[in-house]
Amino acid sequence: MKKVWMFLVCLFVLAACGDGEDNTNTGNEGNGGEPVNVQPDKKEVTEERLKASLVESKREGRTYQFQYVVENKSDRSIHLTFNSGQKFDYILRNEAGEILKRGSEGKFFTQAIIEQDLEAGAQLTYDIVLNDLSPGNYSLEAWLTAGSEETDYKELLTFTIK
Repeated sequence: MKKVWMFLVCLFVLAACGDGEDNTNTGNEGNGGEPVNVQPDKKEVTEERLKASLVESKREGRTYQFQYVVENKSDRSIHLTFNSGQKFDYILRNEAGEILKRGSEGKFFTQAIIEQDLEAGAQLTYDIVLNDLSPGNYSLEAWLTAGSEETDYKELLTFTIK
């Protein structure tokens, strides 16, 4: 019985080792030979196709609300790939450039690749709420987390609280 178990373990180990051929995935399998879009192609996804904006939308007392919007200005769907459940992020800085708040700080996001098609003319809208801001000059920068630094659609808004 001991020999049978040893034979099965050896067989399992050998089967797990592969067949000696290079079986690396080129990203082209299962898609008719066309590359699979894992990240937005910066040649295809340009500012003319996706337009980002960041505006103040509401002010109540010492609470300020902003909207970060990314709109598909093209005539076809754009495929976006997010590396986690986080879709956007932002940083609030004071006039000295010090980071006062980062949107993702202290938050946890699902660790899964999320793919989303943004149809022609459609928008992704995200609200940013900032509380208890003292008088002064601030800059708020928001960006989409799908893509690379060249295709993250950063928007910067400077504002003053009196």
